[in-house]
Amino acid sequence: MKRQFLTAAVAVVACMGLAVGTGSANHRHGGGYDCGGCAPVYQDCGPQYQQVQVTRYQQQWVEQEINEVVCRLVPKQENYSYTVQVPVMKAVKQMVTSYQTVQKEVAVPCTVMVPVTDNVKQVVTTYKHVPKEIEVPYTTYTHNTVARKVLQTTFQCVPEQVTHQVPVCRTIQVPCCDPCTGCVRYTCQRVVELQPVTCTVVRRVPTTTEVTVNEVVCTPVTQMVKRTISECVPVQQEITVPVCRMVAQQQTYKRLVCECVQVQQEVTVNVCHYETRQENATRTVYTQVQENVKRKVQVCQMVPYTTTETVAVGGSYCGYAQDCYSGHGHGRRGCCR
Repeated sequence: MKRQFLTAAVAVVACMGLAVGTGSANHRHGGGYDCGGCAPVYQDCGPQYQQVQVTRYQQQWVEQEINEVVCRLVPKQENYSYTVQVPVMKAVKQMVTSYQTVQKEVAVPCTVMVPVTDNVKQVVTTYKHVPKEIEVPYTTYTHNTVARKVLQTTFQCVPEQVTHQVPVCRTIQVPCCDPCTGCVRYTCQRVVELQPVTCTVVRRVPTTTEVTVNEVVCTPVTQMVKRTISECVPVQQEITVPVCRMVAQQQTYKRLVCECVQVQQEVTVNVCHYETRQENATRTVYTQVQENVKRKVQVCQMVPYTTTETVAVGGSYCGYAQDCYSGHGHGRRGCCR
């Protein structure tokens, strides 16, 4: 961008100097000529391209060796002493009180209920069945036959002549003239006709007559009849009833009881007590030690590289001076670049 700007500035300055010089020369050489000056006209001749070396940067993974502080544990054996409590058994004689169960007989008074039976006279009521004759009314029915006249309807069959119309189908010949030949011919056609038919029909005619029938009539007859019934009669009587009652009596009986008796005896028991003892042992102690360790890691770096590129460096401007007319009609041209 800076190159394009400088190129354009140089071109403009050169054109301006050339135009000024040309005007002065015309003024000097023309003498009496009147020149209005040279006004340059510029035109763009197009950009110019140039091959330039350009430095670019790209990312690249590089293996790099670094120093790292690592802590590790170093084992070490050391001796130490500790105190332990050791149980020790010792036989000791002691007086012990124990209890023994002893059985003995003891007289125990108690009150018991004894059943006693007494004969007691009581008056009770009993019921006795006594037979008794009574008269009760008894109704019987007598059957009598009575003649009675009733109306009875009967049906008689009476023959009767009935005439009715019956459709009869018969075939007749009908003359027919052929329109083409003029000949007469006969065709058969069916004709239905009603003809009277007489038949005998039997009808049932009801006839009412008076007849005598025998009817059985039941007549009730009441009479007194003796019957024997059983009647419950209460009877009072005195009886002897055994009655049981409970009587309290004082009795003494023997029973075995268990009694605990104290017994003093000397026994030997093992008594445990603890003794303090010092013991030595070896243990492993780990100490933390720092050391430098080299290891390889992947590091991303920007690596420069050079490439050739084509860039535009700017255009040149071409121009020419306008004609300067003098009083005699002569002029000059110039080209400023």
